[in-house]
Amino acid sequence: MSLNVRNSKFTKHSTDYLAKMLNNQDTMLTGLCLKYCFLNFEQILPFSNSLRNNKNLVKLDLSNNGLKPGPVRFLLDSLQVNMSLSEVNLHGNFLDNEFAVDLSYVLEKNQVLYKVDISQNPIGPEGAKYILNALL
Repeated sequence: MSLNVRNSKFTKHSTDYLAKMLNNQDTMLTGLCLKYCFLNFEQILPFSNSLRNNKNLVKLDLSNNGLKPGPVRFLLDSLQVNMSLSEVNLHGNFLDNEFAVDLSYVLEKNQVLYKVDISQNPIGPEGAKYILNALL
C-alpha cells in the first residue's frame, strides 16, 4: 500500500501519528510521498527516528521540501540502519556538498538502497566526487 500526502501541511499531531504508524511492524505501507510538504526539523526528527525500525517502507519521496543538510543528516543516519528502503527521492531541495559527504557514508554501508534522486540540488564537483567514490 502506498500513501500520497503530497502538498499537505503537517501538524505535530499528524507527524507523530505518521511516525507511530511507521514504527508499527504490522503496517503494510510500502510507499510514502511527502512531496511539497515543506517539513521542518521538528517533523523530520520523529519521522527519521521511526525509519530506524521500519521494515516495510520501500519508497520514500521527500522531493521539493526545501530541506537543508542539517535536518537531512538525521534521515541519513536512519538510512544507515534501515534495510528496507530501496528508493529515496530528495530532488529539488537545498542539499549541498556537506550533504553529499554524509550521503557517501550511507551509500558505503547500505547495500539495499539502489535509487537515490538528488537532482536539482546545489551539489558541486567536490560533493559529487565523494558520492562517486562511495559508489565505486
